[in-house]
Amino acid sequence: NPLFRFRNPIGIRISQCNSVINTASFIDVIVKREFDGFIMGWSTGAKIDPTIYWNSDPAKGLFNFVSYANSVVDSLIDVGVTMLNRKKAKKIWNEFQRIVYQDQPYTFLIVSNNVSASYKRIRGV
Repeated sequence: NPLFRFRNPIGIRISQCNSVINTASFIDVIVKREFDGFIMGWSTGAKIDPTIYWNSDPAKGLFNFVSYANSVVDSLIDVGVTMLNRKKAKKIWNEFQRIVYQDQPYTFLIVSNNVSASYKRIRGV
């Protein structure tokens, strides 16, 4: 676990819970806000759509566990998910990331380096 490997040099104290809970129980704890902090991660597919994590509308932001609300971010998501031009969409997503990073609804600790690829003859992925 990279977090536990790097925590001491940067002065973070973390006690690791060795119990395993099922997903439904974890979600229940998160929704009820029965935590001081938690570690989790998520990723997107080839088509970027962070709506369920960041949208301030509870019906859309099902996994917006920290109740993050920013109308500009909501608008950027709405525009970004509909854009077909990837270069133009990249500008939208860069602005989205800049705002979320600046607002700090989460403390972003680790980004894993993953490479995804698909054969160029495969369409609609």
